[in-house]
Amino acid sequence: MNLENEVNNIVRELRDILLDKTIVNIQRLLILIALYLSKRLSFKELVKITGIDKGRLEYHLNILIKEGLLQRKNYITLTGPRVYLEITSKGEEYLEKIIVYLKKIPLKEVEENRN
Repeated sequence: MNLENEVNNIVRELRDILLDKTIVNIQRLLILIALYLSKRLSFKELVKITGIDKGRLEYHLNILIKEGLLQRKNYITLTGPRVYLEITSKGEEYLEKIIVYLKKIPLKEVEENRN
């Protein structure tokens, strides 16, 4: 397969994944990435890490939870009960699918083609 066809296929696959109604918003993708890397964060930690204001974050979290990509979990701590957000296996699979396609990008060939 030539470089142009390979790049077109990768872009097409990524487009289909990223234009999903749940992820079409960059803030939701950012939330998923933060939880994928951390596995579990409090609401306050997510606000700090993502820079998304509390109202917008709550809105996007509800969408991601409704779609089964995230879940809220209650934990008992020494300072009292705490609510954390965690990425679900469905959310992990979703991001891993994106990562797989990003890794397929033939960087060396693309760079050579630019010159």
